[in-house]
Amino acid sequence: MDSRVCSVCGERNPPGTEFCVQCQNYLGWDKSILAAPEDVRRRPEDQQSAAETRQIPRVTEQGPAPATDEDPDDLVADDRFRVAVDNPNVTVAPTGEVAELELRVRNISIRVDGYLAELAPGGGPDWLTVKSSAVELLPGTDEVIRARFQVVATTLTPAQQLTVRLRVRAMNEPLAVVELPVSVTVSVVDAPLQLRAEPRLLRVQDRADAAFTLTVDNSMSNRAISAQLAGTDPELAVRFGFDPPVVQVGPASVATVRVSVGADRPAPGQEASRLLTVSVREGTRTAETAVTFVQISSVQVEDPPVGITLEPAVIKVRDNPVGTTRLTLDNRNGREWAHVQLSASDPEQVVYVGFDTPQVHVPPGQTAQAQVRLQAALPELGTEASRTVTITATDPKRRTSTAVATFVQTASASPMTTLGLSLEPEITKVRDADGASTQLVIDNRKGRFRVRLRLSGADPERAVGFAFAPDVVDVEAGMVRRIEVRMAAWRPPPGQEWSRQITISATDGQASVQATGSLVQSSSRSAMETLTMRLDPSVLRLDRRRGAFSALVDNRNGVQPIRVTLSGDDPENCIRFSFAPAVLDVPPGGVGRSTVTVDAPGVGSGREVNRNFVIMASDGRADIQSNGTLVQQGGDWRPVARVLFTLFGGLLMFFGAFLEWTTEGRTGFGLSARFMTERFGFGLLLERRFDAFTSAGAAVALLAIVMVFGLTGRSGRLTRLAALAAAAVVVGVFVASAFSQQGMLIPSWGAIVVVAGCVLGYIGGLLVKR
Repeated sequence: MDSRVCSVCGERNPPGTEFCVQCQNYLGWDKSILAAPEDVRRRPEDQQSAAETRQIPRVTEQGPAPATDEDPDDLVADDRFRVAVDNPNVTVAPTGEVAELELRVRNISIRVDGYLAELAPGGGPDWLTVKSSAVELLPGTDEVIRARFQVVATTLTPAQQLTVRLRVRAMNEPLAVVELPVSVTVSVVDAPLQLRAEPRLLRVQDRADAAFTLTVDNSMSNRAISAQLAGTDPELAVRFGFDPPVVQVGPASVATVRVSVGADRPAPGQEASRLLTVSVREGTRTAETAVTFVQISSVQVEDPPVGITLEPAVIKVRDNPVGTTRLTLDNRNGREWAHVQLSASDPEQVVYVGFDTPQVHVPPGQTAQAQVRLQAALPELGTEASRTVTITATDPKRRTSTAVATFVQTASASPMTTLGLSLEPEITKVRDADGASTQLVIDNRKGRFRVRLRLSGADPERAVGFAFAPDVVDVEAGMVRRIEVRMAAWRPPPGQEWSRQITISATDGQASVQATGSLVQSSSRSAMETLTMRLDPSVLRLDRRRGAFSALVDNRNGVQPIRVTLSGDDPENCIRFSFAPAVLDVPPGGVGRSTVTVDAPGVGSGREVNRNFVIMASDGRADIQSNGTLVQQGGDWRPVARVLFTLFGGLLMFFGAFLEWTTEGRTGFGLSARFMTERFGFGLLLERRFDAFTSAGAAVALLAIVMVFGLTGRSGRLTRLAALAAAAVVVGVFVASAFSQQGMLIPSWGAIVVVAGCVLGYIGGLLVKR
């Protein structure tokens, strides 16, 4: 039987073969046996004998042409096939039931192929599976693929809606795929809520409240709930408390709630049992559970006295007038609260006893503690005093309890035993220095006598020199004194650090006290690390465009000479800097100075502008900088005008007092108090030699001086008040004369000069800088 030749690739296939073994082309369309054309790939044995190959003309019968797709919205995969779906939505049950989605696949290629649907890699969650049976389509035909969606999670999947990517692929062409989004909805599973109480029986004795744990079980439902809790009892005598009052329970989850209940205690020796109903409500779903609450009240029995103990019972102190102990009150055998009042006494009545809490409340079955403080005068030096103190605990409902404490005080023979010596700081660190200083603190607050001490210092290497200011010091009793300690030692090589232990001793000739510390010296690696720079002044105030200040480069902490280049910058780029000199050579331990001249744009009159700038010093590898501020102020004419108006007005007022104020020829000093009273027909009991001092001219002259003195103030208020007062004097004289028996005085040019001076002075008082 003859072999069948593929019309697409030219491969010879065994008789009866329906699909080409090389390209999987369907051979059923060929009605005749075909010979291989010239351009068909030859087999290995044919290539070895190419001369024997016969050229047979290709005879084929064309099969039906692939049908065209009339729906332009279908998804196409490389002109191989099309996929259409009417409703890309599917609802799956979380309990594992299968849901199907129909996909219509149309083969638009020229060969038979198979197709199947599956989830795209990473296109859906792990708990969702998609399976389908493969369909094989002839060219130009279509068929429905049923994709089966199923939830395979071991736990109940929460209700939700999500989008997955479904992939339809050709079985013979792995690269021909179509991916389409599918909306998957996990249906809601509603199940009754379950409520459990642990424990279900609450039994308390001599208590009004109890608590239990309530478990809200939503494990049979796949949606979250927010449930309201409530509780009741038939007698409505129980108080319920829920923590929290509204419980949030996730899907397929449980939640616990702390429930506290309380009710009045029954009578002594009685028992009360109540049935409690606790419910939870979520929408239309409710659940209830029952709890039994049993309260028992004991028969009242007289409580024993409160036990009282002291720890320690023997209080020993040395060179201290105060001792402390702890008092323990024991009510573990009692059934009621103990309300204890504490008191103390000693036979000699020389010990003062204090309690941090004089009244202590001890709950039943428990203990409480209080701090006891005993204080008495110290005995003589080198002696010991022992005193007995009785502590009493009184409760009105119980018998009184007592405890005995022994207070032993010892006074030391030498004041050095209470002397404290310390260094502040204990570790002294210096860099690039051959010396350092620290503070020696001599504490004699616990001593009773004055001590005279001689100070000295030492170190194991004997490399440190010590100096004290002073080296002999007197410290009074109850005082603390600080002494400066100066230490000198060679600094380490550059880049290294040395640490030396030091000991400071203080002796009174019989005993000594020591304090230990450390001296840590280090040397800098680079001069720039210790170099500092500052501006003098850092705030430059100018009332013009140009100004100058000094930039100081400080190498006093350095150990190496350094050369730096100075530069300046400002954020607005409106300031020009010039340095004299611009390059500084600063020796170790020295300070370099450069004059910096700045030129900035001017500002308007009465304005003030603040400009920040930075001066930098660089050695080519690193730089340091210092910030400065340039304050420019515009000129203000008001201070000068104020002075001129005030001075000129004061001069007019002062000299106007000596001029003629009236047409009768009277000056300001002629308008005395006597003259004015005589015009009204009254006499004045005052000698005539005082007339000039009681005249209007004298008042105006004095107010002129006060007005000028007002220039010393910043507000100008004194100047204005003095000008108004002087004007009031002048006007008052002429207004008062209008009511006299002799008629009104006619003002002359002297009064006008004074009033003009008042006006000028008042204007000067207004021209203050606000």
